[in-house]
Amino acid sequence: MGTDSQEIKDYISIIELRDYLISIKIITYFVVTILISRMKYLFKIQWMNKLPRTNYQAIIIALLIIVVPPLDFFHNVYNAYNELNVMSNKMLPQDWQITSVSPKYKDYVLVIGESARRDYMHLYGYPIPNTPFFDSIEKEVLSNITASDFNTISSLTKTLNLIDKNNRNYKYGQHIISLAKSAGFETFWLSNQGRNGLYDTPVSKIAIESEHVIFLKNGTFDDTPFSDSDLLPFFKSYIEQSPTVPYRLFVLHLMGSHIDPCSRVINYSKKLHFEHNKHNKQIECYINSIKQTDELLGELYNILQNNKEHSGRSFSMFYISDHALSYDKHKKVFAYEPNRIKQYEIPFVKISSDTQKNTIYTSRKSAIYFFEEFAHWIGVKSKLFEDMTLFSDKIYTDIVIDDITANDKEDDKALDLSK
Repeated sequence: MGTDSQEIKDYISIIELRDYLISIKIITYFVVTILISRMKYLFKIQWMNKLPRTNYQAIIIALLIIVVPPLDFFHNVYNAYNELNVMSNKMLPQDWQITSVSPKYKDYVLVIGESARRDYMHLYGYPIPNTPFFDSIEKEVLSNITASDFNTISSLTKTLNLIDKNNRNYKYGQHIISLAKSAGFETFWLSNQGRNGLYDTPVSKIAIESEHVIFLKNGTFDDTPFSDSDLLPFFKSYIEQSPTVPYRLFVLHLMGSHIDPCSRVINYSKKLHFEHNKHNKQIECYINSIKQTDELLGELYNILQNNKEHSGRSFSMFYISDHALSYDKHKKVFAYEPNRIKQYEIPFVKISSDTQKNTIYTSRKSAIYFFEEFAHWIGVKSKLFEDMTLFSDKIYTDIVIDDITANDKEDDKALDLSK
């Protein structure tokens, strides 16, 4: 898959000063070590020739200890400064040229899953029953949608921002939170992903524009291993608060089925077990990570339903994954494979308080149209984008994904552990 100019800009933009400082520090370590080791030759320091080798090595280590702390100090000072800067340097308001705002529901909940691949979900035909909530509820399902890109940064920046479909470019600031706030929504972002890591910042910059922000992890995505269910008390508290405006948007960003799925389900007590499965523990964990997410979605639905019964507030909920994963049958691990179509085959489900029947849309769709779907969902029209919906029989495809589909010859069908 080719890399376009916008993707290059994305990756350059997320390399922050602190990462350059780390590089400088590593280079400094190397240079100082070389200089110290060559001192007796460069400066003809005769006494160093007389030292035993062990004493000579001790001197090098001692001098490194003296030199390194100042570099760490400046690195840490920068980290503290950057934390404050990210919080305060919010993007300027956008002129959305909104022509009308007519939401159908009072509360909107967008759940962003992580690395969920739909052919490992019972909802989409996988033989193991790991989506009991989805199976029990009326919903609308997109059965043939692909992610905007193969990893979280590239995918979510193209999914959550308004994107030019011709060149896949987008403008930072024109994203779902900005649009919702401009339309008068109260906005909430609850995340179990990282806040300030190299691989988190582009998304967290969107998140912090929300009026209410919860990050379970203040560092990177792989900091303290919180469960996605730890977001539930915050969500419940926010939902039950008296609204300050008629309409609210809640975004929950999960860890879901992130690579190394066994670490996602360590404390999950309702795991499915397959006694005959001795060689595919990764798949067993992956199946259970999807079941765990399904259970979380069921709990979110119950909170919303109970609130509707007490307050009369109608609701609608989206569940979509940022991207999927490929499976390496030789190494028996899930991995990122940008040229494999399974990497892009994600779930997208809509559940609303007034849904009366199950509906499945089979036509091809791409998540690069998610922004327009989001705007349609919350009832906002603008001169800047088309009023359209993915929940229809119309085809909305992406030429990049079409190219991957045509060229991927690998056999990566979901493996059935029930046999």
